[in-house]
Amino acid sequence: MPYFLFFYSFLFSIVVLSFSQSVHSKDQRILSILLLSFLLLTFCFSYQHGVDWLAYYKDYYGIESYQFEIGYKFISSTFKNIGVNFWVMSAGIKFFLIFSLYLMLKKFQVPYIPVVLVFFIIINYHLTSNVLRQDVALAFVFIGFLFIAERIKYTICFILFASLFHISAVTVLLSLIVYKFNAVRKFAIFFIPILLTMALLKVSIFGWVLEFIKSINIYPFMISKLIAYFSQDALPISFGMIIRLFLFFISSVFFYKLGFGKTSDIKSSSRVLIVFTYSLMLTSILIELVFFQTRTVVVRLNLYYSVFFIILPMHLLFYFNTVKIMMVKIFFVTYMMLSAFSLSQKPFFYDFYINYNNYLYFNLKPDFYEESDKAIKVNKFWDSYVPP
Repeated sequence: MPYFLFFYSFLFSIVVLSFSQSVHSKDQRILSILLLSFLLLTFCFSYQHGVDWLAYYKDYYGIESYQFEIGYKFISSTFKNIGVNFWVMSAGIKFFLIFSLYLMLKKFQVPYIPVVLVFFIIINYHLTSNVLRQDVALAFVFIGFLFIAERIKYTICFILFASLFHISAVTVLLSLIVYKFNAVRKFAIFFIPILLTMALLKVSIFGWVLEFIKSINIYPFMISKLIAYFSQDALPISFGMIIRLFLFFISSVFFYKLGFGKTSDIKSSSRVLIVFTYSLMLTSILIELVFFQTRTVVVRLNLYYSVFFIILPMHLLFYFNTVKIMMVKIFFVTYMMLSAFSLSQKPFFYDFYINYNNYLYFNLKPDFYEESDKAIKVNKFWDSYVPP
């Protein structure tokens, strides 16, 4: 626990310092470099965190074989063949993700980049610290977004390439349809209250679709995973979902009030980035309402969209007065603190995260993993796993 007190204290110090500086101050760049360096040493080199690392480790060293996507299999075997330690590869993947996010934020000209980076880490720490395939996929998706204003074909290519590392990346293509067609955005917004009502009544569209897919037996491996994740008793609305709905509602009001939704002409760079960011938020809400009975799927898909729920409000700060800007800053600091506290209270956090180890100082042994207490806990977790 002392490590996480230090970790979160440092991150929130960065947030406060970033918010206290001018948007265009050179100090923002210095804080970004300081934050990236800190995350490289701590977050990226975290050792045996979470419940997914053991499968990746076993697959890497040939202890067991898993049905991972061909892209991940390729980079995994490549690093192994040139003699790279698994944990070095893991750290490289995580830093690749963080740095690609940083590049995207610069391209999108997002104010307070250090704050957005901290937001992403805090909201997604329990996943991005050990879901390596999706980390790679997410990094390539972010790189693809760099071309959204000039070469959307490149964006599509990067998203498809990302799906070679985690098939879930394909769903991001839906956001491009929402982005390109104003009529689709309007229809989707109109459909949200209907989906929300159905979710509150526990009427599952996804349940119907799953039954149809089962009947035609396409991609049986994926079907079996979706069936395992599906739960009739899943709560339709979570705390995180309430916050995302609130942010989406507020963003929608300003999005249309400021004229971004009144025309399909989105040629200017600034308009492209705002409309695209809004489209990603909209897509995220739709996915969450449709897949609410598969919380694991929702959590994984939210990785592609969660950061945009702070990016758009940061963009809209330029249209706010001083009081509104201060309210937005207080809201996000409070939200990040509550998220960090909420994560620390979850039982799996104590079992799989609280005892922090770092590859840079840990004394490794070739056969340590199978014998370690954390490895034993991870095996027991998966043996008794029941989807949320």
